[in-house]
Amino acid sequence: MHNTKPRAVLSLKKTPPQSEITQEPPTPQQSTATSKKRKIPAAFPCLQTHWPELFNLKHPTPLKIGILVPVIASLKQEDEPYTDTQIGKAIGWYCRRFEYLKALTNAPHRVGIDGNTFPISDQDRQNAMKQIKARLKEARACPKR
Repeated sequence: MHNTKPRAVLSLKKTPPQSEITQEPPTPQQSTATSKKRKIPAAFPCLQTHWPELFNLKHPTPLKIGILVPVIASLKQEDEPYTDTQIGKAIGWYCRRFEYLKALTNAPHRVGIDGNTFPISDQDRQNAMKQIKARLKEARACPKR
C-alpha cells in the first residue's frame, strides 16, 4: 500500500548575490593569514610598519633582549589598538621563526628599536643552533603529507 501523504519539500535559503556580500576589514584580534601554519599574529603588521628593518620576515634581525618594553611604550604613545599581550605574542612569534634562529647564529649583533647594537652571547648562539637542529630532526621524522 502506498502512503498518500505528500512529501515535504526541502528548499534552500536564497543567498544574496555576490555583489551584495561585503567583507569586513580585519580587526586587531584577527590575523592577516589564512593558513594555520603560517598564521601571523594580529599586531605583527603594526610592528613591521613602525620598524620595517627590525621585523623583516625575509631578512630577520636579531632583536635586543628586553625589546618588548620599549616597543610597547612606543606603540602606546602612537595610540595603536593592540594590547601588551598581542604585541608580546607577535614578537615571540617572530623570534621563534626558523629564519630568525638562523640569523641569530650568524649575525654579528642584536639591534634595539633605537638602532643601537648589542652583542650576541655564545650561549644564545648555541641555543639557537640546538633549536634549529631539533626542528630539522623533527621535520625529517615527520612523514610527508
